[in-house]
Amino acid sequence: MSHFSKEFLTWLDTNADHIDQESGPIADQLLEKIAENDVFKIGVPAEFDGLGGGPTQVVDVLNELAQHSLTASFISWGHRTFIEYILASDNAYPRETWLKNCILVSVLVELACLMQSNSCLILKN
Repeated sequence: MSHFSKEFLTWLDTNADHIDQESGPIADQLLEKIAENDVFKIGVPAEFDGLGGGPTQVVDVLNELAQHSLTASFISWGHRTFIEYILASDNAYPRETWLKNCILVSVLVELACLMQSNSCLILKN
């Protein structure tokens, strides 16, 4: 059973070579299109608006993406890593402030957070 809509997989298969080889408007849509399939909610507890599950389910999704595009899988893994850091932090601020935007991929909000020079310090404190 696929974690992704047929429309998304068709779009990804059609654009995979382009996405894997260069940046641009099509590649810029990738993270948001993946998020539309609720992928970044997998492995996030329901109390944080996630779908639950664990590392096995996350790896299954990344594996399925890799079958269509290595770039799609790689950027999803990187995005998931940031989500995992937020979940693992003893500091509630990142969960309360960034997590929902990360699982929904409000990209502008996430990029603003990542660009803050103290974002790593906030996660550790």
